[in-house]
Amino acid sequence: MVGIGGSVVAAGCLGSDDEDPSTENGSSDDDDGDGTGDSETITVDDTIQSAVDSAQSGDTIEIPEGTYEEFVRIETDLSLTATGDVVLEGANIEPEDSDDDAVGIEVDASDVSVAGVEIVGYADAAIATIESASSISVSDVQIADCVEGVVVEADEIVLQDSAFGEIDGAGASLVASRSGTVTVESVTVEDCGGNGVDVQGGESVTISDVQATANDRGVRIHGGDARDQTAEIRDVIATGNERGIVIEEASGDSERSLEHVEIRDGTGGIEVVGDTITLEDALVSDHSLGVTHRSAILLESSPDGHVTVNDIEVTDIEASSSNDKAGRGLTVIDGGEVEMVDIEITRAYGNVIHVETEDGRDRSVSITDAQLVSNGLSSAIQVDDAGGTNSIVLERIRTEDTVRGIEIVGDTVTVEEVDVNGVVGGGSPGIGIESTADGEVVLEDISVTGAEGGSSYSPWGRGVEVVDGESVTISDASLTQNYGDNLSIEADAVRDQSIQIESVFAETNTAGSGIVTAGSSGSDTVEITDCDSNNHAAYGFDIGGESISIENCSAADNDRDGLNLRDIDEAEANISGSNL
Repeated sequence: MVGIGGSVVAAGCLGSDDEDPSTENGSSDDDDGDGTGDSETITVDDTIQSAVDSAQSGDTIEIPEGTYEEFVRIETDLSLTATGDVVLEGANIEPEDSDDDAVGIEVDASDVSVAGVEIVGYADAAIATIESASSISVSDVQIADCVEGVVVEADEIVLQDSAFGEIDGAGASLVASRSGTVTVESVTVEDCGGNGVDVQGGESVTISDVQATANDRGVRIHGGDARDQTAEIRDVIATGNERGIVIEEASGDSERSLEHVEIRDGTGGIEVVGDTITLEDALVSDHSLGVTHRSAILLESSPDGHVTVNDIEVTDIEASSSNDKAGRGLTVIDGGEVEMVDIEITRAYGNVIHVETEDGRDRSVSITDAQLVSNGLSSAIQVDDAGGTNSIVLERIRTEDTVRGIEIVGDTVTVEEVDVNGVVGGGSPGIGIESTADGEVVLEDISVTGAEGGSSYSPWGRGVEVVDGESVTISDASLTQNYGDNLSIEADAVRDQSIQIESVFAETNTAGSGIVTAGSSGSDTVEITDCDSNNHAAYGFDIGGESISIENCSAADNDRDGLNLRDIDEAEANISGSNL
């Protein structure tokens, strides 16, 4: 930024007719009162610039109450502090040189603090640095009707207890050095044409107690030149911004932590890129998203990164596009370890939860204690194939009235205490799992009801569909009133599959059978115990496999037979205590 040379066009303090004879401009008090101190306090009597010009390094400039129409240029390390209601007014003045910037307070020094002033009406920034400083502190300031708010570059930046409003550009644009620190605390930004709080660089960035309303991005952090950046955001409320909180990529191993955040009424919620991401106690509501800002919460990690999501509520997410990537509730991309706990998402448009893969392999995904209700397109939960060895655990999940059900691809898949009630799009199973030839699938204590179909075709609208898995175990399941097969276990890549089905209650469908094992091209072992399969359009039990054991099972009111064995005769099967 070009310096303005400290020119004062409209001079001094307006509204102070009487001069205090004890505080002539440039007069000072040293720390000890004996005239020998290294730093002094200088009280402004005429213009702020005159007091600044008389200061030595380390001095404090005190500004009495009043309105000052001037441009201030600071070239000495000092503190500038208001002692009353102080207003710097720039609407009625212009720089003497038309090439100079109309900046309220321009800093060309290493260590400067500004506190307690109101800055309004400047045609450029309210506060700006010319070169990168060592330390800039801005506190208890109010800035309005300026083209830019605070635009500073330094190793250490502190912005606190301040308010910004009606800024053409960014409220606060803070650029830190590669190893620098940025602290933003107790700040309000409203009606900025640019970002509310915009931070670039800094090894450590902390933003807390911020309210951002009707800006472009409410809060944005970019890695800049920093490596291994740590960014912490807590107690942030963002309302009516184009995008609520955006944390972009940083080189090296970056850590991002967000806690106690609320994002309301925008077109983009929370977007975070980092290696280690923690999001806790967050609310995103009332957003209309397109493909660009496709998810209310979008977290992108690295292939070996760690993503933790805890205590999240997302509600009323609409889509400005019918693309299946638009209007999602929660999306996680990559991450070697992904943990989600206590998730509540209601009325998202697209996938409610989607765990995607771009570069990841050998991933562990855990989703626990989730309530997912109503969407307009796609799945309640979708976990994509990551390549390598993948472990997926779903526990204590409830979904209701989603277009598609739960769709998972993984080697080891465990689903426990899951209730799927209503899959309304037609064609999708309530729970669909695709494993591998040597994978393991365990489903326990599950319920699937009301998976709808799109045609008279039994694979549509199945209750539970499992493809592959060397070992498949299903127990304590209630599968009722689904369109297609209530339970279907198929083989694609697997040979010599081992299947155990215990305590499954399957009842009523429109097309297909109750319990189906298709059998692989190898030698399969199927054990079915304590199961009931009634009132189906085809068979109660439609079982393929070379070694079949059925014990204490019943089948009634099925349109075909209670039992159909695909690969062996009934005499070759071990059937006992059953009414089929």
